[in-house]
Amino acid sequence: MNEPDRKEQGALFWYRVIAPLLDADPDRDERSRRIAKILAQEWTFPDGKRRRISRATLFRKLKDHRDLGFKALKKRDRSDKGASRAIEPAVFQKATELRLEQPRRTTRRVIELTEKALGLAEGSIRLKTLARWFKEKHLTRADLDDETITGFTPFAYQHINKLWMSDVMDGFPVPNPADPRRKRMTYLVSFLDDASRVIPHGEFYFDEKLPRLENTLKKAVVRRGIPEMLYLDNGKIYHATQFELICAELGIHKLIYTEPYRPEGHGKIEKWHGYVRGDFLDEARAKGPRSLDELNRWFWAWLEIAYHHKHHDSLGEAPIAFWMRQVDRIRHADPDALETIFLWRENRSVTKIHTLSLCGNEFEVAPELSGQVVEVRFNPFDLSRVSVYRDGAFLMRARPVSLPQPIHPKAPAPPPRPKGPLSMSYLDTLVAQYEQHVAREFGRMDFAKIQEKRQATLETEKGKFVAAIAAHLGRALSSIEAAATRGVYDQLAPLDLEVVKLLPQDPLPDAIAFGKFLERLRAEVLSRRGQKGDA
Repeated sequence: MNEPDRKEQGALFWYRVIAPLLDADPDRDERSRRIAKILAQEWTFPDGKRRRISRATLFRKLKDHRDLGFKALKKRDRSDKGASRAIEPAVFQKATELRLEQPRRTTRRVIELTEKALGLAEGSIRLKTLARWFKEKHLTRADLDDETITGFTPFAYQHINKLWMSDVMDGFPVPNPADPRRKRMTYLVSFLDDASRVIPHGEFYFDEKLPRLENTLKKAVVRRGIPEMLYLDNGKIYHATQFELICAELGIHKLIYTEPYRPEGHGKIEKWHGYVRGDFLDEARAKGPRSLDELNRWFWAWLEIAYHHKHHDSLGEAPIAFWMRQVDRIRHADPDALETIFLWRENRSVTKIHTLSLCGNEFEVAPELSGQVVEVRFNPFDLSRVSVYRDGAFLMRARPVSLPQPIHPKAPAPPPRPKGPLSMSYLDTLVAQYEQHVAREFGRMDFAKIQEKRQATLETEKGKFVAAIAAHLGRALSSIEAAATRGVYDQLAPLDLEVVKLLPQDPLPDAIAFGKFLERLRAEVLSRRGQKGDA
């Protein structure tokens, strides 16, 4: 997946700036203190320059976010495009040591000390380059300021979904689905709610890559709502810009990372991992799962039946009991928005014959996009539906021309389910109780019916679009014209029907003229969306 475009990077910068002011808990004095701190601080902007933020700009950005959310922060392109000038690794290492030694040192002072320590000529290290390095590695003064980020949470939050913690834990080898004679190591990715100790979601995988983290977070949000903050390990996947972008669009206000050499901040998640090892993994290893899928079914059964309902000494009650007393605080995500946020993103060049390729598949887009570079967003498990964006603005859906690869090669394939009877054990008993629990608690959530309802709504909107075209032209459409109109709607949806009124009411005597009419309509929509994206 590609790095986010310039507008998204700029939006992420402003989201980091205003994040301390998005918390609903602080009183007026605390909010004033946070505002004063933001205004007094020098910020490293996306262009690498350090400067302060004016009060007017800060409040304008807050209002934009309050009115339209994260997307409102995507305003203007930034001017910096080039890569950093190469610097020896020893320079970065020494500069990092000096910054950690005294976090309040300015970047200019770090450069001065680094050049002296390494015997370099004055001016050898560029301020812009080192500032970018500190920002990428979360080593800015704001990142290391004890008043901004404590490094660890010395107390438990009182409300659920205030803070979630996450880390990756080694499991044990299970049969490799590609070759059952061999085994592959497994890894548990999970999130833990700080207040209740509930696990919003956890899952074993064959690797610990970014798509697995995204999958776990998405399932956690669907089941337990959106947290305000995340406390994360320093692993590479947690620092991915794609992951940070997802969190920003979900409205997760702050990402906090474990500070080096301060493992006490991760004590709760480590205690959770210890409990998994002692109470679950020993049982699972002794029984011997025949697949990754079976291991996860055992884990989810143990999680819901044994862990969530077990009395917790620190809480004085079971985690699920604590959670259920505060369910009114849950901030749920809109299902449609959730699908869009977690789409994978890649940049693609459009050919002269207005096609683009993705994983060996070919798609057709509007002729107006020929020769341009666009962003495509897609569900890696269903490459038949690819959306085209430019500058963060939706343009249209690409039409599949050939689809030999319907699933992205990097998407984790669903493992085969084991066959045959299982010997009874503690885990089997939990699985039986878990299945009854799922049927009781989640039986009302018929996702197939939800999808059917959405499809019915889409068909209704298509019908309105066809009717609007017919009314605009003053005549009924033929079956061929109606089908073509529905196809255009599929590409452009969601669509404001008011755009139809802007087109000429020509008689359109034949199919060729009607086809040109639809092309003009599509060009008008794309033009308007492009202008909106450039605003």
